[in-house]
Amino acid sequence: MICNLSVLFVASLALLSCRPNATGTSSENTETDCQQQKTIKGLSFYFNHYPYAEMDTIRIKVGGGSESWESFGTPQQMVDSLREQRYFYFERTINITDTVFFKLKNGKVHAAYNFRYLLRPHRGSATTDYSCDFYELYLDGEKQTGGVVSMERSKK
Repeated sequence: MICNLSVLFVASLALLSCRPNATGTSSENTETDCQQQKTIKGLSFYFNHYPYAEMDTIRIKVGGGSESWESFGTPQQMVDSLREQRYFYFERTINITDTVFFKLKNGKVHAAYNFRYLLRPHRGSATTDYSCDFYELYLDGEKQTGGVVSMERSKK
């Protein structure tokens, strides 16, 4: 019984000494780092409910000028069978001011733009740290969070 009480006492002291840090490490340095981000290192695409035949290739161009379209093969394997989700990663350094145009076999051109880094909290059991994450973009006029392009095939 005394052994159990001593363990409980030591555990209580440990929990009391680990107070959450309300301010975390959100220091001005992290916020300044976030404001200084000028590029993203690649862009992830998720396609939900698209049959592979409609998206076996994706054509992409960065910028709106005379850049040429590049074709990329996409993986046939689904990463999530419930949503029939397929994943493609465009490995390229992209300026946050660029617009990424892409199209599938149906020929409709989509635009991803206004890439933003946000200062975001990362909470642990007793601390909150902040980091600068690529987290927001616009796809065809709609804001998307998570730093990925997520397309849903319209139901016919």
